[in-house]
Order: sequence, then C-alpha cells, then structure tokens
Amino acid sequence: LYKIVSYGANNNFDAAFSEASKTGDAVDRRKILSNAGELLIHIRQYSAAAKFLEEASRGSSDAMALELRADTLSRTSFYEDINLDNSNPEDLVRRFYKALYTSGGSDFSELKEIVSSDVFLRAIDKETSNNFYSEWRAIMNRGISSGLKLEVILDLIMSDIKFQIREDNEGGYHLKLIQTGLGTNLDSNFYIREVGGSLKIVGTDSFREPIGRVIMDDIESGNNESAAIWLDWFFKDYGSSTRDGDEPLYGHPLRGFWKKRGNDTANLDSLKMAAASIMVTERSFASEASVILEKGLKKSESDSLNGKIYYALYFAYQADDNFEGQLESSSWLYNNFPESDFAWSALLSSLLNLSKYDELKKLADERLIEDDEDSIAIDMLINMYFTKMDFDSVDTIFQDLKDKNRLTARLYNAVAWMDLFDPNLDETALEYARQAVTLSNSNNPPILHTLSALYAEFGRCEEARNTLDRVMALSGSSDPSSDDWYVLGRIAEEYGMLDSALFYYEKVEKPESIASQYDSSYILAERRLKAMSLK
Repeated sequence: LYKIVSYGANNNFDAAFSEASKTGDAVDRRKILSNAGELLIHIRQYSAAAKFLEEASRGSSDAMALELRADTLSRTSFYEDINLDNSNPEDLVRRFYKALYTSGGSDFSELKEIVSSDVFLRAIDKETSNNFYSEWRAIMNRGISSGLKLEVILDLIMSDIKFQIREDNEGGYHLKLIQTGLGTNLDSNFYIREVGGSLKIVGTDSFREPIGRVIMDDIESGNNESAAIWLDWFFKDYGSSTRDGDEPLYGHPLRGFWKKRGNDTANLDSLKMAAASIMVTERSFASEASVILEKGLKKSESDSLNGKIYYALYFAYQADDNFEGQLESSSWLYNNFPESDFAWSALLSSLLNLSKYDELKKLADERLIEDDEDSIAIDMLINMYFTKMDFDSVDTIFQDLKDKNRLTARLYNAVAWMDLFDPNLDETALEYARQAVTLSNSNNPPILHTLSALYAEFGRCEEARNTLDRVMALSGSSDPSSDDWYVLGRIAEEYGMLDSALFYYEKVEKPESIASQYDSSYILAERRLKAMSLK
C-alpha cells in the first residue's frame, strides 16, 4: 500500500497501477487503489488521490460515488493558494472559514475584520451558548470524527464551495451554503451588509440576534423595503418550528409578528416589534428590544397580540436578568395558557429567581397532587431547596424518585453536582456521578465534568485528571474552560501546590447572568479561595 502511495505522490501512476495489479483480483486492485487515494488525501496530494479514485471506480459498484469524489479532489487546491476578493460576498464567507479554522481556537483577530462588531463582541463572549470557541470545538470534533487534519478539511471546503445567493436593494446579501468538498445539504446561512465601507458578515446561524439590529437600523432610516426583505429571509431560515404536542407557546418569537406572506410593511410598529423579537435573546440588545415591545403592549387591543408580545418579552427579560419582568410576563402567559409547559416552567423559574419560595412550593405541590410525575415541578423544587442549601429536602425528593425508578442521567448528575456545595459531602455523591456517566454512555462532557470535580474533591487526583482530559477531548478543546480551571485548582490544592491552585481558581469566570451564578463553578472556586486565605 505505501509503495503505491509513494508512486502516486511522485506522479508515477503507471508504476502505481501496475503495483496495484499485483495485489490480487480486480476487486483487490480497486480496494487498494481506493485506500491509497484516501491516504494521499491525508497528505494533501489531491490530484494524485483523484487519479487513484478514478481508476478504482472502473467496474466498481460504487463507481458514481468514487467518480464524484475524484472530480472534487481534481479541483481541490491548498487553501493558502486561493486568492480571495473582499468585495465578493462568497469570498467573504471563504475568508470566514479560513480565519476560524486557522485561529487555533484562541486568535480570532482576523475574524474581527470579517464580521460586524456586534457579531464579534458576541462571538468572543465565552458565556454565550454559541461563540467562536464553541465553533472551534465543533471544528475539532469534525476533524476527530473524520480522521482528517484541519488543513485538509479547509482545503476541501475552500475549493468546492457553492451558495444560493439573494440580494436586497441596499447591496446586502443572504448566502445559503449548500455544498463544500465535505458534502451537500449543509444549509448554513450568512447575512452580509456593507459596514464602514466594506462588506461584513452581520449574522449567521450561530449569531442571529445582530441580524435584528441591522433590520432595526433599516427601519429607523426609513428603508422598510430592505427591512421586510431581511425579515422574510430570517423567517424562512428560522421562523418555522415543529410544534411539540399541544404546546401553544413554541418556536422563535418572530412567528408572532411576521408571516410567510401578506405582511404589512407600512406598519412601523409591527416592523419594529418584528425586529425586536429577533434581538430579545441577546443581553446587549435585550433592554432596547424590551422598550419597543412594551410600547407595543400598551397599544395592543387584543389578547392574541398580548400573548405574542409577552412571549417575546419573557426572552428579553431573561437575557437582561429582569426578574420582575420575567414574573409579569410568565404570569400572564400561564394565566392565559395554563396547559403550556413553557409558561409553567417560566413562571416557576421567575419565582425561584425572586426567592418567592413559598409561592413556588405552593404551586408545585398543587401540581404534583394532580400529576406526581410533573418533571418541571420536581426540578424546580429541587433547585429551590438547593438555593436554600436545604440538602435534606433535596435528598428526600431524590430518594422518592429513586424508589419509583424515575431517575435519569440528568437528575443523577444534578444532585451529584449539588452535593459539591454540601458541607457534609459524602461518597454517595461519587456513586450518583458515576451512575450519571453510565446512563449517558460516558460521552456527556458536563456529566463527566461533575465526576472529575468529585474525584478531585475526594483527593483522587489521577482519576480527576483523566476524567477531565476526557471532558476536554469530547469538547474538542486543547485549553481548559472556565469550569475546568476549578477542577485543576482542586487537584493542585490536593497536591499542596497552593500558588498554582490560587492561579487556577482565579481563572474561573463569574457568570454574567445572576440566575446562573448560584450553582456555578465560580461559587465553588470562591469558596476554596476563602478557605485558602484562612490557612
């Protein structure tokens, strides 16, 4: 095999094909040529790989697939050699992929020149659910699963990339990525507009909220036509949702203000609420979006519109840590849609965030009398008792669920993590964490992280480190995350490396959202820092 690969790498195809013929019958010859072609791809010898796969296709039952792959490889170049025109929207997306893939997961400076400032600021925030760091981890996972080096993946993407392109009346573009050298039906979306004299990516599938800001700018500048075009694009990309059972509150908030067709583009209030509904889930836009939606609420004359506005407002209040607003909106939604799981969960979460424990317990207990399997009520009661550090009550609920065989990996993990905050921690927490890992097939990073933290807590440092390595491998990251630094600090502390432990604990970041702080690694790290200062 390697002799054939060597011949191919040196463009000696007659010798390669002759050597392949010595391996057996025609089937064996096709197989070894195909395998050699795949090896040549790994060393970026695409032209030679194409010739091998083309030869392997002759008489093969997979002839069409091999020929298509050979055709793609024959047109594949090194990404470093591809010239890109910054005024071309397609090349801008190519630049985006190149900059992201070559960032190493840390240096995103080139992306700052490619995306708008709104996208960039959101994308470098590690606290957001989607960011450049998570995009990079996804890239790493793709490389691991495919067995290809990142430069090979980038070569294939850059050389054979195809888009569907739409344009607005302001020189803005919508690009839908439909094919790369890695495959078809990718369906990734890019929104592009001129910013400061050059084209910029102002929104993608992972960074949608800034698209609402662009639409709002169009509305405020009187360009309703362009705003409507972008709202149509956004609705087609993200507006359709599959209803879960009989849930009345579902899907993107835009669905309440924009339709597939027949929209009133002359109604300024409707346009603004539609744009605001796209912005609601981004902290930096949430306050502005709330003001617009609240004005719409004051003008509303129907419960139907009120429901759509309150649904959108809940997301804005949630992003902005406006707990009173969350309670107002969720209460209205629950009173008007009592069958909605969304409204029920939102209401109990709002009461929890406001420490209205008596009201939460009363509502949850009443629901559990009616339905003792209501998972939302059970979860909220567990969270309530945890915030009160009432571990006995948490354990009572947990044991009841255990006796009824209703425990899941998520619940085992939740209680194991909560136990880290319990001053009377015992090794049953390790049992729960291991059970969570088993039920999740040992491939869930947050669950494995809980186990690694507990191993460290009990001084089982080698197991803690090995488990944390597994977490990082599954996450596709070579650098520890904020939560990982806590475990590393705990390991260092166990080894008596107090200066290192101090350094690691201080790298644990405080969550921006107040609602996310009470059960965070940050609280655990702060507790250890306080304990170390007393030694």
